[in-house]
Amino acid sequence: MLKNLIQNGYVAAPVNLVIYSAEGVGKSTFAANAPAPLFIDFEKGSNFLNVSRIKPDSYGHFLEILKMLETEEHQFQTLVVDSVDFAEQLISDYVCRQHKKNNIEEWGYGAGYKYLAKEFINFLNTVDRLRLHKAMNIIFIAHSTIKKFEDPRLQQSYDRYTLKLHHSNADRLKESCDFLFYATYQDMTVGGADNTKARGISTGKRQLMTQRTPAYDAKTRVPLPTELDLSWQAFYEALYPNTKANQAA
Repeated sequence: MLKNLIQNGYVAAPVNLVIYSAEGVGKSTFAANAPAPLFIDFEKGSNFLNVSRIKPDSYGHFLEILKMLETEEHQFQTLVVDSVDFAEQLISDYVCRQHKKNNIEEWGYGAGYKYLAKEFINFLNTVDRLRLHKAMNIIFIAHSTIKKFEDPRLQQSYDRYTLKLHHSNADRLKESCDFLFYATYQDMTVGGADNTKARGISTGKRQLMTQRTPAYDAKTRVPLPTELDLSWQAFYEALYPNTKANQAA
């Protein structure tokens, strides 16, 4: 009967999340507190975290690891790619070897980046298979960079934080994820009155920014507060409020 098939309420589905910032803000610590994480440590920066990790020595090795995670039994509930910009460089090296090129620029006229973009899509799809077939959360850690943005609405340009990836790969990653969070310290200015020069200070509090602003890229597929504490628990409780789901984080 139809009523026997219907489910009500929240379903704690695995998430596909990107967190990016400058170095040292706490991205890896955020990911380390996700359920049963396995770090794919391209950057070799997880040594100070009490986590399980694999350090791939090539992109081909990484693909082998993903295949084992998909086909073998294991206890991991979250895959952490740390970091996706380091992974992009390994993908670039892989594409160059496949086509017997010394570097991505050797094609000329940007042609090499088309091959890179194609393999980057394969990379994202292969990772996402773990979410679809193994119900694993996916967390991509990335670094930020400052790029000039030409805003057609304002007819002027301004600087903003975005992913430290080739623009086509950054766009693809932003499109494919459920959550794109910019991690930062809470900053403010003091002074500036009576002709005194304003100066910036930090409160030391670390935050996740969940909504896009002119200053940075961010997105969420579900309503969330515009700012969250930089912790997995704060994110999960905001995602599943007033339910027992957040207790399983």
